[in-house]
Amino acid sequence: MPGLKTIYTPDGYAVADIKAAVTRSSLLNEVGEAVFAIPTSSVKCREDVLRFGNFLYCKNDSLADWVGVIDTPRTWKSGYVEVHAFEVPFLLQYRLPLLNQIVSGTPGERFTALITSANSKTDTLLRAGTVSTAGVTGTEVLTDTIYSQLKSLSTIHGFDWICSPVIDASGRLSITIDWMQKGGVETDLELSQGHNIMYGDTPLEEAGELINFVEGTSTIEGETSAQIVASYGENAPFGLREKRVAFDGITEITTLQYNCTQQVKAGINPTYGTPLTAINIGSTFRNIRLRNIARYRYNNVGFTGGGLGFTGNVRIEGYMFNEAVGTCELFTGQVTA
Repeated sequence: MPGLKTIYTPDGYAVADIKAAVTRSSLLNEVGEAVFAIPTSSVKCREDVLRFGNFLYCKNDSLADWVGVIDTPRTWKSGYVEVHAFEVPFLLQYRLPLLNQIVSGTPGERFTALITSANSKTDTLLRAGTVSTAGVTGTEVLTDTIYSQLKSLSTIHGFDWICSPVIDASGRLSITIDWMQKGGVETDLELSQGHNIMYGDTPLEEAGELINFVEGTSTIEGETSAQIVASYGENAPFGLREKRVAFDGITEITTLQYNCTQQVKAGINPTYGTPLTAINIGSTFRNIRLRNIARYRYNNVGFTGGGLGFTGNVRIEGYMFNEAVGTCELFTGQVTA
């Protein structure tokens, strides 16, 4: 039976509880989505409940709690309405910093400045939570949306963000957003086809653009515009693969050099994808969290040390929970042998 869900106003106050089977996704450093349906005959099928801008809050006994903002599309069908909600960083796509605002400091300090800027006009309910102070200090000029700046900061400096809903003592909703160096949390979870993983047609995919040399450029605007250039390269079995990247807003050569290095580190090996559909056997769902690392093994797929077979640690970078059927599709973007 579908669990109880709660709808909150944009200010974080509860409006109504609803019963609905929700399919929802949580994505690391991206925006997940939820879809649910309400019969038009339900007393909860009201504009003030399903209003654009309201928040949907989902609890689950095993998976992490989920929250998202209701937005388009809203599709009316025969006897019911289909409603969509998006994880709260979705709102940052529609928040602008001051034009050419300058932020300085570690990536974490710049992250905090972005969240502060997002809430400067009206509250998004997002709050900076645990913020890592690691990383290279730098300065950048903000020219795009808060979300685009956040994505760029995360990609360039190798950080993750995760959102978590919080209900305070008065019952008001807020959302903490944590900022952590890219990594993972080791678990005892073993993923095995035929046990807690359903069989699939493509158990492993090696993908991504292979790059081992990056030349980075940045234009410094002023009375006389100037361009700074840095580069980084490594040897690789596949030969030389070069890429030129424009890093807007970078004013320091050390930061530009760091960005080039990070791009090569990320592109010198393929990404490994393992489409996995999990069922809740034992403590499987309790171990499904963003950034958690689980063990996975294939005997006749992939190469390890030149031989056939793949064993690796998969990092959970997203998952989609289908409440109606009780399955959880995992998205694993990073795998280490």
